[in-house]
Amino acid sequence: MVVSPYYDSLLTKVIAKGRTYKQSVQKLYRALDEFRIRGVKTNIPFVKNVLAHPDFYNGTVNTSFIDNTPELFDFDEGADTRLQRLVEYLGEMAVNGNTALAPNAAKINYQGGIKPEIPKPPVIDIT
Repeated sequence: MVVSPYYDSLLTKVIAKGRTYKQSVQKLYRALDEFRIRGVKTNIPFVKNVLAHPDFYNGTVNTSFIDNTPELFDFDEGADTRLQRLVEYLGEMAVNGNTALAPNAAKINYQGGIKPEIPKPPVIDIT
């Protein structure tokens, strides 16, 4: 699929509310820290850097803050986590089926390991 440059890429919006400005910043940072979006790049690391910056946290920024603060763009792109590998594995099973039910299907080398054999569930007679 080709996504045109005119596509609105907004996936979701996060809003935080607190009794004080600093409390709102803390809540927003925590919400973004707990966000999990897979498969597409987001600006979450950048926004977290903005929220964690002392000038922004203290409310002493102006319209040139981003231009004058290049360290906001220094962030880790994200590591390949166990959860990410699990999501990829489940997606692979959903798309290509369960290899335990198709014994002749090729096993996929998964981060140095092999997809686990999943036993067929027992048939339970409920009559």
